Amino acid sequence: MLDDLLLGGFTLLNSAWLALNGYNILPILSWKRDKTETDPEEKTKNKMSISILLPAYKESEVLEDTVSKIEESNYPKSKLELLLLTEKDDKDTSIIASKLSKKYKNVHVFRVKNDDVPKGKPRALTQALSRAKGDIIGVLDAEDIINKNLFTYVNNEIKNNNYDAVQGKLRLNYNKSSWMNMQSRAEYETWYQITLPAFANNGYPVPLGGTTNFFKKAIIKDMGWNAYSLAEDFELGLRLYNSKHKIKLMDVVTDEQTTPNLKSWIRQRTRWDRGKLEASENLHKYDMNFKHKFMNYMMCASPYIGVVNVFGAATSLAIYGLHISMPFYELVTTYVNSAFIGAYAYLHGRGYFRASDKTLRSVLSSIMVGATLPAYWVLQWGAAIRAVKRELFEKDQIWEKTPHYKLKK
Repeated sequence: MLDDLLLGGFTLLNSAWLALNGYNILPILSWKRDKTETDPEEKTKNKMSISILLPAYKESEVLEDTVSKIEESNYPKSKLELLLLTEKDDKDTSIIASKLSKKYKNVHVFRVKNDDVPKGKPRALTQALSRAKGDIIGVLDAEDIINKNLFTYVNNEIKNNNYDAVQGKLRLNYNKSSWMNMQSRAEYETWYQITLPAFANNGYPVPLGGTTNFFKKAIIKDMGWNAYSLAEDFELGLRLYNSKHKIKLMDVVTDEQTTPNLKSWIRQRTRWDRGKLEASENLHKYDMNFKHKFMNYMMCASPYIGVVNVFGAATSLAIYGLHISMPFYELVTTYVNSAFIGAYAYLHGRGYFRASDKTLRSVLSSIMVGATLPAYWVLQWGAAIRAVKRELFEKDQIWEKTPHYKLKK
């Protein structure tokens, strides 16, 4: 009787395990890389005005470098407005922001007001939107180092190709080669250079990355950011998809910082995971067909792919260790899912190699990063459990800030 119950539960687990793995891996198998647009200037004789919203809370160490890179872009400064969003209780960043607004004519400071909306990035963005004058509204983070052609690409896709929103690709940089930083860098590179392009190519939702996303002004004024969301970028991407707006994943990279330590990483992932749980809870509000509902719920579950794989593999080993005979379906799905885990490890290692200097040492590091991916999944499991606990028992929104530091040259 106990064996039958275990196998019944294992069958359900394997089915969910297989569906989630198939959702994430199969688009990659059918994806063909788009050709990179090498000369964005050819299409940009008539440029739209762009307003950049840059939330800057406790960012005094990195803000100046970020603004200087924005000012070094090849986009006409007369068409570029930069709003630095500061908070009353952050005097250090406010001082830097004020200095920058005096140095650059197109840089302005917007002081976020206290109101009943929970404190956090979406509140700041919502308030500053009414001040923005550009035809295109963009979001950057305070530690971003952008490509000098970024705004030209944005103009091309929105003005010339008529996209409603565009998302750039993010890449992590770091000033120390710890195992956690290597794993995070591999994860970002795999997501933005392999997985997300494959999703976009196959008609999947394109969740936004929190930075380097730009919108037609009318679109973002209509859609807005959910001030009560801990993953407002992800949630907005789903809403754009459900509203059938056209989103383009641009092949232009913005550099960001890795989290400085494990504690910061856990706090960041908890916020992201809880935000995705909240997004899944709100999906019932939208009028969608079955396909759209399936795509949305699977996308909300995607961040938990590591958790599911670790749990599925551990359960399979336990079933095997208890000498319980597996029926044909369970046996086949276990082997298929095991092959998927191998595919994830390969893609993860490949992602790290893509982001590295491609030396022999990088090859060895890539193998290590791919082979130890399950250990990284275990850490993600900890963040996921923390997110579920907070969502169930702590209803107050807690925006845990990720600290950023001036990187060593």
